[in-house]
Amino acid sequence: MPKRTTSRFSQLQRLTLIHWKSQVHSVLKLVSESCPRLTFLKLSDCHGVTSDTLVMLAQACRLLHSLDLQHSMVESTAVVSFLEEAGPRVRRLWLTYSSQTAGILGALLGSCCPQLQVLEVSTGIHRNSTPLQVPVEALQKGCPQLQVPGAPPTPCCFAWLPKPSGRGVPPGPGFPSLEELCLASSSCNFVSNEVLGRLLHSSPSLRLLDLRGCARITPAGLHWLPCQGQQSLGAGWGDGTRGPCPATQAHALTSELEQLHLGLYGMSERLTLAKEGSPLLTRKWCHTLRELDLSGQGFSERDLEEALAAFAVTPGDWRPALHSLNLRGTRVTASSVSSMISSCPGLLYLNLESCRCLPRGLKRAYRGPEEIPAKGKASGLPTTSGGNPFQLWALGFFCTERHLADRLKTNGFYPFTQQQPGVFVLEYYLDTLWKGMLLFVVCLAFVSFGLVRQVEKQETWGFPTYGMGVGLWLLISSLPRRRLVLNHTRGVYHFSIQGRSVCQGPMHLVYVRLALSSDAYGRCFFQLVLCGHKLEPLVLVQLSERYEQMEYLGRHIARKLNINYFDYLATSYRHVVRHWPLGAAFSPGIVQRKNRVYHRPSSSHSDLDV
Repeated sequence: MPKRTTSRFSQLQRLTLIHWKSQVHSVLKLVSESCPRLTFLKLSDCHGVTSDTLVMLAQACRLLHSLDLQHSMVESTAVVSFLEEAGPRVRRLWLTYSSQTAGILGALLGSCCPQLQVLEVSTGIHRNSTPLQVPVEALQKGCPQLQVPGAPPTPCCFAWLPKPSGRGVPPGPGFPSLEELCLASSSCNFVSNEVLGRLLHSSPSLRLLDLRGCARITPAGLHWLPCQGQQSLGAGWGDGTRGPCPATQAHALTSELEQLHLGLYGMSERLTLAKEGSPLLTRKWCHTLRELDLSGQGFSERDLEEALAAFAVTPGDWRPALHSLNLRGTRVTASSVSSMISSCPGLLYLNLESCRCLPRGLKRAYRGPEEIPAKGKASGLPTTSGGNPFQLWALGFFCTERHLADRLKTNGFYPFTQQQPGVFVLEYYLDTLWKGMLLFVVCLAFVSFGLVRQVEKQETWGFPTYGMGVGLWLLISSLPRRRLVLNHTRGVYHFSIQGRSVCQGPMHLVYVRLALSSDAYGRCFFQLVLCGHKLEPLVLVQLSERYEQMEYLGRHIARKLNINYFDYLATSYRHVVRHWPLGAAFSPGIVQRKNRVYHRPSSSHSDLDV
């Protein structure tokens, strides 16, 4: 080990040790002797880290500025000794919350790390309901360059709260370089507008603000944040009647807020929430917000309508940057969502679950551009176009396989339309629509003109009347538009009827199959069918005797759509299986194929020359 570290690790800058239960002191001693350029050290789930070890590293590695001790058993005295030795150059520090965290925090408040930018304290897999009380003004003086304080934004199992300030205490210098602030909690906490003002009164560069679970924060309090909106702020913190805030005037050119999380999960029913004020947020940051979470908030329908309308009021050719919107459990209406969708072409995630003012079919989460509609409609959320919905009706009556080949030359993914790489959409009406309409019209003509009222003194008017009923039933049942989405990015397919979800499953349940039929003379006829679990079979080619051409077309369509292809025989070497069930290495009835059996045709011949 000494020889290896001396010869190869002299230029080492980043080192990570995971699950080291012993020999940690020996390894770090070799690192301190052989790695003078070390800048980042991570010790995850390591034991035996002593004060002497960390001090030795701080003295030998003069470029070390980042230390990650999360989930490791390290005494607070060892961390404090390291900060006292290397404090002036420490910029990033990751810790795990424990009873000894207060001692480390005391060292930070004593200005031992004036260049600290990132301070992250987490609890790992253990949930701790006791928040860490932090004196805000002292932390602002001790770490003025702090950019990311608190807990990581994803696991909300740890909370830190600003310590209440006494009367007459002057405001601290603030965090001028603060970019991210996470005060999220899985339970209701006591962060208020006054606390947020003490933290952010001088933070013009704020880009991420996570206040999930902070039910006492109101839109009026957020509106006066110094992070810049569409125009310079004209009032300070308080009731809005005071003059300009000095901190705001000092930062005329500032960054804009990009992520704002105000969700209340599982706690909004027992709280008294603000019913208005959401337009204050969207009007200020509508042109910079990329993620907005208002789930569980109690804003009224009209208030949310005005808030979402702010994304439609855009100067010139400018478009909002919003790509994630969470409205779960709010009173948003379908018309408000539709108008917002029309104004935000970059929207990638929309959560409308448990929205009481929406129709039942719309209460779900929309993920990806293939699910989020392109335009709004008054009746609710529309669906994106998936090509001509009547294209499956024209099957060709004389040369069906040639007709399909011509369609594939026009659209290589026929009958689907490619919305984006790996996502294919098919919208269609069943052919029973025109069949039922034709039957209804013909039988109506028979009844109206009395053409078959009586045949050889037998009353036969009931037959066309029955035909009218059957035709009307076929017509009505075929009116809803079907929509099938093959989403390879998520590995699932989704089938819906008139916007109502029918089924969703893995990709191995959708396939192209060659079906066999025979007549009384023993002649074989083949059909090319698109099938799937809980899907209506879609016939792509009607009866044909040309097996080779039908097989080639079926394989071509399955290859372009990246789905399975099955021959008409149950056990066959001609199956092409691209997607297997989860955990299955072999399926009975499918003979495993050799690799590279089929070669790509030469460039001189078209793929569609049947």
